[in-house]
Amino acid sequence: MEKYEKFLAYFAGAFIFFSLIVKIWLIYNLPIGFDEGGYGLVSSGLLDGLDIFDHKPPFLHYLLASWMYLFGGTIVSVRFLALLLDFALAMTIFFVAKNYVGKNKAIMGSALYFALSFVEGIYLSTEIPSVIFGLLGVFMYLKALNGNRMNYFLSGVLIAISIWFKQPAVLFFIAILVHQGLLVYRNKLKFRECLNNVLLNLLGILIVSVPLLSYFLYKQGSLFIYKIITFNLLFKGSTSRIFSIGKAIYLLASVIGILFVFMANNKTKHKTEYSVFKIAVMIWLVFFLLSQEVFYAHLFGLIPFLIILTLMSSENYTKSEMKMFYAVIIVAVLIPVMTNLNSIAREYKSGDLESQGKVIEYLKQNIPDEANVFSDNSAYQFAMGKKSLYKITALAPSFASVFDLTDFCDFSDNLDYLVLTHREKYLPEETLNCTLNKFTLMEKFDNVGESFVEVWKKNENN
Repeated sequence: MEKYEKFLAYFAGAFIFFSLIVKIWLIYNLPIGFDEGGYGLVSSGLLDGLDIFDHKPPFLHYLLASWMYLFGGTIVSVRFLALLLDFALAMTIFFVAKNYVGKNKAIMGSALYFALSFVEGIYLSTEIPSVIFGLLGVFMYLKALNGNRMNYFLSGVLIAISIWFKQPAVLFFIAILVHQGLLVYRNKLKFRECLNNVLLNLLGILIVSVPLLSYFLYKQGSLFIYKIITFNLLFKGSTSRIFSIGKAIYLLASVIGILFVFMANNKTKHKTEYSVFKIAVMIWLVFFLLSQEVFYAHLFGLIPFLIILTLMSSENYTKSEMKMFYAVIIVAVLIPVMTNLNSIAREYKSGDLESQGKVIEYLKQNIPDEANVFSDNSAYQFAMGKKSLYKITALAPSFASVFDLTDFCDFSDNLDYLVLTHREKYLPEETLNCTLNKFTLMEKFDNVGESFVEVWKKNENN
């Protein structure tokens, strides 16, 4: 069985190398996405001293702004940062897992994550860096349970960094709180010790968060609270994507992993670590199911913990059980990879990259550098190298459900050009009509991805 495990570890390492090659190719061969264009706009705005809207905590934007300052503000540069973070999460899974299951299984865990993030990993997101620091924060908490109480504080610092990348990372602190409560309930810890541990962990969170919160409140006032907290509570999405292919893959992987976790509940040698990881998984799963609009990216907080739990569940398997376990791991790698390769092939054959490229080339040739432009799709605004002058980076159902956009017609007085897609429908009809009366249609591109692109120029008499 040991030889078989080593063979699978070599296979996992080869797969990670193969994945990196494919991901680098994808960086240059996929159209610019809406979200990555938005991140680019906010971060380039930071470099220019602008303050535009985004409902995510600022750490990713400042990280990307620093990266763009060093390596340029192109989509290729943005995606290489995304790939670096993607690889860092795979290595974090390896680093944590090898403490409990050894190097061979740990590298399988990294490969399994890379299979699940096969395409998504090249698109910048707040989830991946948040989970890196959240996972390290929980790992330091486990270290604290073994004796060094200062690790409770370090755990809190890491979780704070995680929260400043993505708000739901507060669930990592809640998982620690629940585990401490269970220890008291089971008479394994005195309440006073539990209180001291939790307060030390909370101190780590506050020592990072209070100065940052004070700075942003001083800089932006109550608008910062509205952006980061209020907006997300008021958010009303358009439609749930629960039946998308990406989400189906993540849900399938989650169900398989949870089955293994509960099958092996009493077989693991690391009962404390197993319990903490299981609590984290259950809390993230509840959050995922209760989210107002379900994006499979929300499962990123669950997947790394579930991968490590699944590996730990195999510690005391019999030979026949191990054979089944390895077979499932192989299938769990191959299914998302084959599905994503098929998706990549269809995307490449569709010509979306070429059609989007033609639009961007037209915009760069026909819109002067000094012109004020707004696009309802952040991908085009970012590709043109334009700054976002409006209170939001683009139009989306989430923004339309929270913001009053009726002032857009007045805002358009300051514009020279509009670049509109199907997202124009998120403007109130009266506002859109009022706006377009000031502009003349220059060019329309049909069948660009799943949309159209219209280029409008301000009327000379306006």
